[in-house]
Amino acid sequence: LKNIGSKQISGPIGLYNQYIAFHFSEARFVLAGKVTVNGKELLLFNTHTHAALPGDNGLFKTVEQWQTVGKISEKEKEKIDKGITADWNRRKKELKAIAGYVEKKAAGKPYILGGDFNTTLQAKGMAAMVKRLDLTDTYHVIHPDLPGFTWDSIDNPNTKNDASLKFVNGDAKKGVELLSAMFDRSPRRIDFILLGGGMDRSNVTTSRLVFNTAVDGIYPSDHFGVLSEITF
Repeated sequence: LKNIGSKQISGPIGLYNQYIAFHFSEARFVLAGKVTVNGKELLLFNTHTHAALPGDNGLFKTVEQWQTVGKISEKEKEKIDKGITADWNRRKKELKAIAGYVEKKAAGKPYILGGDFNTTLQAKGMAAMVKRLDLTDTYHVIHPDLPGFTWDSIDNPNTKNDASLKFVNGDAKKGVELLSAMFDRSPRRIDFILLGGGMDRSNVTTSRLVFNTAVDGIYPSDHFGVLSEITF
């Protein structure tokens, strides 16, 4: 496996290399690697996008209801609405940046794009990236009728703090943090192994969830993983 580059897709200017990282707020990247299989090059991309609430009317209506019943002021409502919109726009820009980087780096060669996208395939920004790159969702090929939740607030206890309406110290969550907790109570599939560059469903042999059972009562992550086997 050879490192062939990376691109910062959001976040501040900072110091980022293999030895040290120094920055004052969250930064996101897409990393690129390359392996050679039977004399043929296969590119690998890995990423992790910003955790943002979906910018749909449902959440804005919830905030509107809070303001109507006097739970928040009009000024607080505006602040929350701006926060939702800013986060959503940030992730849409990240997904566009990923698509552009993958197109340029792969240049027609076969590749795998994987990672925690913090959103579903049906979300607008994600759907646009998948369509633009003509990607194949390996899990869906094998299990078209299964939800395959990788964020599972029902079965994975490691999600409890995110999905709780209170902080660990017992303080009640408010504003965007409360909305996020409410949203995180819904299981969804947000981690993917996607094929591109000419590879499609015919290349997928198996795919399944992993790390979705406890060992000695402990789950290894707040996410379940995806393991796919492909022919190349």
